[in-house]
Amino acid sequence: MRLRFDKTQQRVERYRIEYAIADGAWVEMDTSFDSNRHVVDVTLDRPDATYTFRVRAINESGSVYSEPVTSMFAKRRAVR
Repeated sequence: MRLRFDKTQQRVERYRIEYAIADGAWVEMDTSFDSNRHVVDVTLDRPDATYTFRVRAINESGSVYSEPVTSMFAKRRAVR
């Protein structure tokens, strides 16, 4: 799945993406992305689940989370 997000107006050093499955706890993805990257390919571990994503912009002042979060239902693709 490809996740796109808009650049924030604030100065950003890097971004981190977090996700939650259904109403579960937020999980931080393993890698962070530089401030020039606004498209990320995400591998979904659990097909047929509802994922919610948020992006955290990080700079020398701390972190700011994206609003609103995006929820989507991941469907298993039929493979022939």
